[in-house]
Amino acid sequence: MKKYINKIKNKRILSIVAHPDDLEFYAAGTIKLLSGNNSIHLIVATSGENGGKISKEKLKMIRRGEQRKSAKSLGIKKVSFLNFRDTNVLNDQYLRKVLVKEIIEFMPEIIITFDPANELEVHPDHRNLGQAIIDSLIKSAVRGWSVDVVLLFDTLKPNVFIDVSKVWEFVLISNKAHRTQFSEFAGGWKEKQRILEEKATILGKAIGVKYAEAFRRIELSSKLYLDQARESLKGSNSLSAPRPI
Repeated sequence: MKKYINKIKNKRILSIVAHPDDLEFYAAGTIKLLSGNNSIHLIVATSGENGGKISKEKLKMIRRGEQRKSAKSLGIKKVSFLNFRDTNVLNDQYLRKVLVKEIIEFMPEIIITFDPANELEVHPDHRNLGQAIIDSLIKSAVRGWSVDVVLLFDTLKPNVFIDVSKVWEFVLISNKAHRTQFSEFAGGWKEKQRILEEKATILGKAIGVKYAEAFRRIELSSKLYLDQARESLKGSNSLSAPRPI
C-alpha cells in the first residue's frame, strides 16, 4: 500500500522488539520506506544473550553491535536496549512502567511491535512484550501522550500490506547483519534468506506485488469502536449470523 506509506511523513515512529533481529525479520522493508520521511527510534527489550557457544556477556555485546549496524542500514536514528533478560520478558508492572516512560519521552505518533494475539507465536518474549505495549497505551495517555496508530507485525489478522519490493535489498542487508543468528536455521544464511523471500512472496500475492510485509493496524481514536464492531461480525454467515431478539 504505497498510498498508506506515502501519507506517513514527519512522524515520530517507535518500534519496540524483544531481541536484536526481531524487527528486521518482520518489518525491515517497511522501516526502510518510512525512515526517509520520519524519525524512527528502535527499542530492544533484551540483548538476545541466550543460546550461544560463548559467554552471555560477550554474545550480548556482539548482538548489540549487529543491531546497531543493521539499524543504520535501515535509516533508524536511535537504538536503545532495556537490559531485560533474554527469554524472561514478562508482562508485569515493572515492564509496563519502563515502557510508559519510553513512550512519554519519545512521544511517538506510531508504534510498531508484535501482535500479542498471534496464537502461533511460540516465543513468550514476543507475546508478552506485545501485550505489555498494548497495556501501556492507556497509562501513557493518562500521563499526557496518546499514540495515534499501532502497527502489529507477526500477525494472523493483517489489514495493511506494504509493498517492499523496491527495498528488498535492504531487507537482506539488515538481516544479514545479524550473523550470530544464522545458526538458528539448519541451512544457515541461505535458509534464512529463503524463508524471508518465501514469506514476503506469500504476503505479496495478497496485493499483487513481488514482496510485501503485513501488519494489523489499530487506530487509537473513536474509530476503534467501529473497528471492534466490524471485527465482531467477521466470519458470520447466513446460518450463524446474529439475529435480533
